Amino acid sequence: MRRFCVSCGREESPDNPLVEGLCPQCFILHRKLAQLPSQIEVVRCSICGAVRTSGGRFSSIELDEYVESLVERYVARRGAAEDNVQVVVEGVEIQEDTALVRLRGWISGISVEQVLPIRLNVKDVVCPSCLRYRTKSYDAVIQLRPGNTKAEQSIRAIARRLQGYPGVVEAKEHRDGVDLYVIDRHTATQIVKEVEMRYLSRVLTSWEGYKYSKRKPRIVYSVKIYEISEGDLIEFRGSTYKVVEVKQSYITLKNIETGDTINMNFNDLWRHNPSFSEEGSRT
Repeated sequence: MRRFCVSCGREESPDNPLVEGLCPQCFILHRKLAQLPSQIEVVRCSICGAVRTSGGRFSSIELDEYVESLVERYVARRGAAEDNVQVVVEGVEIQEDTALVRLRGWISGISVEQVLPIRLNVKDVVCPSCLRYRTKSYDAVIQLRPGNTKAEQSIRAIARRLQGYPGVVEAKEHRDGVDLYVIDRHTATQIVKEVEMRYLSRVLTSWEGYKYSKRKPRIVYSVKIYEISEGDLIEFRGSTYKVVEVKQSYITLKNIETGDTINMNFNDLWRHNPSFSEEGSRT
């Protein structure tokens, strides 16, 4: 029995299958490939643009990417509008307060495309991170200090570079160094790891306030940065050593009294609380 599209009158064929009496072209004109929500509510930070995700945390994801992920999950749960239609989300374009969702569907193997609008109800708030920036609230302190005289000139230059790190809410200079106030412990830990990778440094950790008290304590990283060169003198264990070679993970030292040479990693060296002299080598 011959069948025809009830809208345009085209005859059904392998290249023109009918769905609910409509050919593919008329189907996307009069029907929807998928039933999408009429509107989506988005909570977004008015300062940094971060979006609050379904887990309740703010993420730096772009608005169109976030809406696309929501729609993809919605389509995955609900499926296509008709049983014999397959559909996927191909993209989302944001135009003012509307999200234009581009869908790709297959009707009996015939590919069709449809764009459906969803109204966006965007609620602007200030995310916790930006609120902390405003109030200069912090959970961690990084104390940058010179470990030896040579490093004194470098500390402030290093601090200026780290001050631009996302999460640093304030920097205060002291006579003996610079304190960086960091928004959270995770960010502070990442900064300290970067310092350890780039500079010869010794890191000690302590807490402001009792660690297990009801009031949330702040973690304090005391970071001493060293500049050590060949020929420098280091005193520890009652002896004086001349620096022969400096590597990222270890140092080669020569005892100036016995002539013995040792390789020592920096963790072992710090345990001996060495003192430094850059006045030149002694023989």
